[in-house]
Amino acid sequence: DDQDRIPVALPFAETRLVSDRSIWGSYFTADSNVLALTRSDGLDTRRISNSVGWTVPHVGPIGDVYRLNVSLRGDIYNTDGDPVTFSSDGSQKAEARILPRITADWSWPLADATGAWVHQVEPMVSLNVAPTFGNTNKIPNEDSTDFEFDETNLFEPSRFPGLDVVDTGTKIAYGLRFSNFGPRATEFSGSFGQSYSLQENSFIPADSGVQDNLSDYVGALYARPGAWLDLSYRFRLGKSDLQFRRSDALASFGPAFLRFNLGYLNLSKEPQSFDSIGSSGSDPDGFDSREEIVAGVRARLTERLAVGGQTRYDLTAKQAVANQVGLIYTHPCLVLAVGFEQRLTPDAQLGDQTAFLVRVTFQNLGGVETGGGLFGS
Repeated sequence: DDQDRIPVALPFAETRLVSDRSIWGSYFTADSNVLALTRSDGLDTRRISNSVGWTVPHVGPIGDVYRLNVSLRGDIYNTDGDPVTFSSDGSQKAEARILPRITADWSWPLADATGAWVHQVEPMVSLNVAPTFGNTNKIPNEDSTDFEFDETNLFEPSRFPGLDVVDTGTKIAYGLRFSNFGPRATEFSGSFGQSYSLQENSFIPADSGVQDNLSDYVGALYARPGAWLDLSYRFRLGKSDLQFRRSDALASFGPAFLRFNLGYLNLSKEPQSFDSIGSSGSDPDGFDSREEIVAGVRARLTERLAVGGQTRYDLTAKQAVANQVGLIYTHPCLVLAVGFEQRLTPDAQLGDQTAFLVRVTFQNLGGVETGGGLFGS
């Protein structure tokens, strides 16, 4: 990576305020985000984003749950350079936008018991109404380049991970969540759903599963038949051919002092990345399809210290992709992981790499990480 093109994020601050309950049980929210990105060689970006919202929850006579949210967001950008190429070419410019949104959610949580088991089923519908404007090449895409459509953002008002790209237009998402809880923390749960957009958003990457009016199907399954075994499976199905576009399976098993994990990942052709809104990055064709397995083990040496290792293997290329080994220290206030990662990338310009990684996660607060992905979830 070109270090001069990697920005320093300072300052970066965000706040969220929630009011007390008022009429009809409603409440107000106020969100604020301030960000400054400075590069030694390239685009400098300054952003201030503020939004206010009013939410009205309601429980119907049959136990169905309603929620109405009306919000208004305003963004102000100041850029020095080219917001499309991220180069230092260009003058200092300012850009502003106003983004109203109305969100109406409905769900009907149903529960029943059979012996020691509790069953829950919850159909869900979410309607989002927003204007079709808001995205422009005058605003750089700093925080929403990695777009992935899955069950975690199916019902979100904005499916982008950041603020720079706006999920515009009117869309409706619908689906079902279910869970079954038994004795000794036994659990079987999952979700399944789809979305429909009245207008196509040209700023959503192709091959993402939601680039057309009707999206692909997304879902997840989770099973915990016992304390020594956890199984999860996430998937995306093509809306027309019902072919798997994504399969992500993970099994974790063993007692607490010796835990093993085995994962399988199968991805169809990935969408292209975007360095800025409406402008493809250095890899306009995106990633090719991938099929990988991951195997790892973690052994607890003491109450707070453990040693672990993990390997990732490419089934298509028939070669190892990465190997990791390190120590994990767990404290009530933080989790510290240190170790080495070997990246086997013969097709990359830099070739194979070995890196020393440090990962610090503050319990109930957040994480600070150097390197990447060391014994992450």
